[in-house]
Amino acid sequence: MVSCTGYTEAVAKGQSFPDFFKKCCQAFLFCYRDCPKDYPIEKAIDESKKALIARRKNIEKDRKNSVKEFEKVQTPESYVLKKFKAYVKSCSESESFKQDEKQEIAFFEDMLCKVKAYNLHPSLVNVQKFMVEQLEQTTKSSYRCDTASVHIMSFDEYKKNLFESVARSAVFYDEKKKEFEKEYPKSIAFLDALLAEVKRVSR
Repeated sequence: MVSCTGYTEAVAKGQSFPDFFKKCCQAFLFCYRDCPKDYPIEKAIDESKKALIARRKNIEKDRKNSVKEFEKVQTPESYVLKKFKAYVKSCSESESFKQDEKQEIAFFEDMLCKVKAYNLHPSLVNVQKFMVEQLEQTTKSSYRCDTASVHIMSFDEYKKNLFESVARSAVFYDEKKKEFEKEYPKSIAFLDALLAEVKRVSR
């Protein structure tokens, strides 16, 4: 038996060239993954085009927001101070969360010691093993690997880091827009050509 792919299995059953062509077109449409089976290829191409246009708008929106944020941090320190206060509050909440978790973990570790020390009947060894696994899994899934206290930056340190981060972000989104704009016309032209060809082979 011939080993077919997901695109060639219908060929052995006499699939026509137009249908095979349309099937292979699916591989070039990222939006087709979310479409129901037998979704019209023409609609899928249209959806891909709309998604591309929407992505273009979102990239421009992200770029504008990054520039706006960069401009804000250059203004009087009231904006930076507001962000710094929010940052300090977040750090305090994180530290409180860690302390609460440490207390919870202590209960699990205490129970783990009791389970391991308990002399269960030999026939119940699997029960004991299961109890140990459950407790160890619970403690390992916690954040206790990060037990160090939260370091809270000074205002000057925070301000310096914020400036650097915002500047990097502005450059990143600017470069991202340039790269996308370079490929955008090619992508649109490809989808237009694909749609035209689908219509042509369907005649």
